[in-house]
Amino acid sequence: MKTKNLYREYPAITEVEVQELLPLAQKGDIEARNKIIEGYLKYITHLNNKYGNGSEDCFQAAIFGVIEGIRNYKNNKIKFSSYCYFWIKQRINRTRDKENYDGKTAFIERRKKYEKLIKDVPMLPEEEILKRMNISKSTLRGLERAGYSRVSLDNRKNWDFLGTKAGIKEAERIVTREYLEYLIKKSCTKQEQIIIKRIYFEGYTEKELAKLHNKTVSAINHLRHNGINKIRKKVKNESKYNRG
Repeated sequence: MKTKNLYREYPAITEVEVQELLPLAQKGDIEARNKIIEGYLKYITHLNNKYGNGSEDCFQAAIFGVIEGIRNYKNNKIKFSSYCYFWIKQRINRTRDKENYDGKTAFIERRKKYEKLIKDVPMLPEEEILKRMNISKSTLRGLERAGYSRVSLDNRKNWDFLGTKAGIKEAERIVTREYLEYLIKKSCTKQEQIIIKRIYFEGYTEKELAKLHNKTVSAINHLRHNGINKIRKKVKNESKYNRG
C-alpha cells in the first residue's frame, strides 16, 4: 500500500542550493544537512512508494541513504540528485529485502512448530491446532500448502497410486503430493485417509500403525488396500490424469 506524500509543505530543493549546502553538511553542519534532507522528502516518498511499498522502515532507511550520499559525494560532474538516487534506492532495497526475509523466517519457524505438533499428536483436531498455535484457518491452510512437495516414485510403494506402467520420469512430472492428497480426500473414508497418508507420506509401517491405532496389521492392510483401489478408480475416471 502506497503512503501519501505527507511532506508537501517542504519545498523541493534545487541543485544550486544543494551544492551550496553540501560543503557545510560534509563538515558536520547539522542544519545544512537537515535542509538537504527536508528538500528531498518528496523525492524519498516517491522512491519509497516505488521500491519499498510505502514501508515506514524503508522511508527511514531512505533518509539514511541521503545522509550517506551527502557523506560520500565528491562533486565529480554528477548532479547530487542523480548520485543520491543510488544511495536511497540501495537503502530501501536492503530494508525491504530484510523485511521479506524476516517474514519468511517467521513463517518457516511457524511451519516447524506445526510439523512438530502434528508429529507429537497425530490425531489432533483442527480446532485444537488453531488454538495451540494461535493462528487462523487461512494461516493453517498456508502451512499445509507449504508442506506440498513432489513425491518420490523411486519408492515402489508409491506406484500403488498410479495404476500405470509409465516411466518414473513421466510419472514424477504429472503426479505431485498435492494431487495425491486431492485423490485421497475425494476417494477415501477418514480412516483410510489417515492410514494411507501415514504410510505413503510419513513413512509409517503397518505394524507401527496397528499399534498406534489399536488395530491388527490385517485391519490396517485392509484399510490401505480399500483406499488404494478407490484411488485407482478415481484416476481412471479423471481423463486429465489418465495415462492409459
